[in-house]
Amino acid sequence: MRRCQDERCQVSGVGCQLQRRIACGVLLLVTASCATTPVEDPNVKVASVFQNNMVLQRGIEVPVWGTAAPGTTVEVRFKKQKKQAKTDKNGRWMIRLDPLRASSTPGAMRISSHPLPINHQPSTIANVLVGEVWLCSGQSNMEMSLRKSENGTAAAAKADHPSIRLFNVPHKSVAEPQPDCGGKWQVCTPETAADFAAVAYYLGKDIHEKLEVPVGLIHSAWSGACAESLMPIDCLEKSPKLKHIVPRWEKYKADYPNNLKKYEEARKKWDKDKKGKRPKRPKNPDGPETSLARLYNGMIHPLIPFGMRGVAFYQAENNVINIEEYKDIFPLLIREWRRHWGQGDFPFMFVQIANFGKHPTEPEDGIWARLRDAQLSGLKEPNTFVVTAVDIGGSFHPHNKKDIGLRLALAARANVYGEKKLVWSGPMFKSMEIEAGKAVLSFDHIGGGLVIKDGDKLEGFTIAGKDRIWVWADAVIEDGKVVVSSKDVEKPVAVRYAWATNPKANLYNQAGLPTIPFRTDNWPSTQSL
Repeated sequence: MRRCQDERCQVSGVGCQLQRRIACGVLLLVTASCATTPVEDPNVKVASVFQNNMVLQRGIEVPVWGTAAPGTTVEVRFKKQKKQAKTDKNGRWMIRLDPLRASSTPGAMRISSHPLPINHQPSTIANVLVGEVWLCSGQSNMEMSLRKSENGTAAAAKADHPSIRLFNVPHKSVAEPQPDCGGKWQVCTPETAADFAAVAYYLGKDIHEKLEVPVGLIHSAWSGACAESLMPIDCLEKSPKLKHIVPRWEKYKADYPNNLKKYEEARKKWDKDKKGKRPKRPKNPDGPETSLARLYNGMIHPLIPFGMRGVAFYQAENNVINIEEYKDIFPLLIREWRRHWGQGDFPFMFVQIANFGKHPTEPEDGIWARLRDAQLSGLKEPNTFVVTAVDIGGSFHPHNKKDIGLRLALAARANVYGEKKLVWSGPMFKSMEIEAGKAVLSFDHIGGGLVIKDGDKLEGFTIAGKDRIWVWADAVIEDGKVVVSSKDVEKPVAVRYAWATNPKANLYNQAGLPTIPFRTDNWPSTQSL
């Protein structure tokens, strides 16, 4: 009798002699089995976000998780680390790798049950890098692909970056949180970059080039997404200020079939006689524009708690219908993502929506200016940063995604990666004093000094007295401040800047970054949607 050469095999000639009537058959069977080609361990599964070509976040404990039979010991090996964990009663397991250093040298992660079954080998995730990972989320302005953006075809043709990796989360709107999201990690090439989110690409490319480390970009966005669809429903139910949103949506959902029927009847009539205003189709209550939590369930929850540096967020347009609520919704979204991820107050950067339409001829108090103002509620949370697109739009969907991505990269480099002397933001309003019938405004982020861009006169300022009647204002730069006045307002009490859908405003800092639109008042809106 001969012993199987596989060291895991426990059958021997002695064992065969103890049960000589059947052991020869057993021994031959085991020996034959051990001689076949090993297959990957089928007993352990890893979450779908762990794939070939991925990037792991450096400098933090990296979560790796998946499923196996309850009570299974799972082993994960990566670099020189070997970690084990036992599945819980529901078959879930998670280990955390010790903090890793950035590395452009591809590594392999091996995952298996322990001890490894005979004639099996670990599952292997290949071509893994370690660097910086960013989640890029929001709606259509984040979703716009590189090829569809300004000069995007030329940019894509040069997008040969082996150390940048791209992950697109497929659209999925579902009622319950999902364990997996599908998607695929891809090496950044001209072909893969062309269909990837343009803002995310430019953000990641700049970080990669400046830090000289691998970058992983996870894109999870859906055109038209409202913020409520991107956050768990229980946080709305528990919020004293926002809990009314849930029954409101449930009623809308219950009424939808009847409202849809009424619409279809009205549309048939309108198509026939073309009289009056064309009926408007009610939005699907389970769609990205109106649903609660469904995009979170299908497109955010499956990613949690994948190790990452932070979030770049470009969303708000579809919350123009509930601006006042958004002031509470947006900060809550930030808190909830951080709570579920369990990585502390990770950096959360967001884009203030772009300008579009005609320049106003008279001061206006429009909903889009109000929405930009509501977005600033995100700054109430720690470690949050805003960049504005108010000067580079000209369209509801501005095609100049490069400057937006680069402004996000500036914010990351200055606030996350330690380039403290880097000017990353345009001027932000700090305080106002009234002196001799004039409003004197002070700013943060003046970046070497305030300047006028395009022209020799400041534009975009309005001023009002206690009557709340707004007029165009004269504004000048004096000693690093802006002095605002009007002959029509003897005793000013409030100032606004770039307060329009498409403001004509030209106050910048010497770094070439625009002032964030602001107001000094808290007066309610005079206009409605």
